[in-house]
Amino acid sequence: MSPRLLFGFCIALALCLLMLHYFVSSRSIIELVGSCVDKGCFDLQVGEKFQPVIQTFVDATRFEGKINTQSKPQLGYLNFYVASSKLPGRLSGIKCNCAYIGSDTIICDEAFLRSFSSSVNFTRDSIYGKDADKIWEDVRRTLSKVNDDTSTNLAAWIIGHEIGHAVLHETSSSLRRIAMTREMENAADSYYLDRALAAKDPKAADKVSWALNQFIFQAVSLTYANGKARIAASVDDVHDPWLLRAMALGQRIVDKSRNPADDFYKSLGQSISVEPTGSGVGSFCEFQNIREKAAKKQEQRLKEQPD
Repeated sequence: MSPRLLFGFCIALALCLLMLHYFVSSRSIIELVGSCVDKGCFDLQVGEKFQPVIQTFVDATRFEGKINTQSKPQLGYLNFYVASSKLPGRLSGIKCNCAYIGSDTIICDEAFLRSFSSSVNFTRDSIYGKDADKIWEDVRRTLSKVNDDTSTNLAAWIIGHEIGHAVLHETSSSLRRIAMTREMENAADSYYLDRALAAKDPKAADKVSWALNQFIFQAVSLTYANGKARIAASVDDVHDPWLLRAMALGQRIVDKSRNPADDFYKSLGQSISVEPTGSGVGSFCEFQNIREKAAKKQEQRLKEQPD
């Protein structure tokens, strides 16, 4: 065999082995997910509740009319599951996270969705000052509606982002993290925002901006020290930190608005520093409500100020 033919044979063999590895790997993951469906690892009722949110992000894609939250993964469907218990084997890393695992399948940790959606909710403990009790009683009904809108939009960000991966990056997988890049992560965030702003609700941009800004304000307040909001880098070095991601989305909304000259996010960005010793506002399962923590920190700052 000539060197050229031998080289061609080696290349063809390598490609075949790679394709075989991908097929076996994908199949084993999907079989594991199917086994989890049988064993009750997923709360199918919770998954079903997210159908309307999912629909927003799959219209006019190959998944339109093809959403599966109730049975084993189906070929050609967007399969979406919410884990209610610790997952086995290769799925065990999906903890306090949502992940596109490849093969048109997304898995979210229920604790993550719950904590993320309530992370900036108003509560009695998030209001401080001598009149806090009265303020809370006077506005709690209004704040309940505010909480619902904020929670819905923040949860939609996470779900829409992962659907963005499924639509844009179908051959990639969170379980093969090296395949994901920062550019792909940013593209998935952009996919979420474009779909969210294209919703029929004429106030969609205002609602998304409100939710993002509520998170931004609390994250900045919580991490502020010595003239800067000091945050930690993302643990995987692929995603940007949550705070920077929220600000990038906010800036995109401004860019699309009637007032693109608004420099709020650019100015705020000068007060944010990513440092090794910065606070990790990103692992939402570590705390229940960052608004409460930010309120306590702000109240302490006020007490320490000289009269």
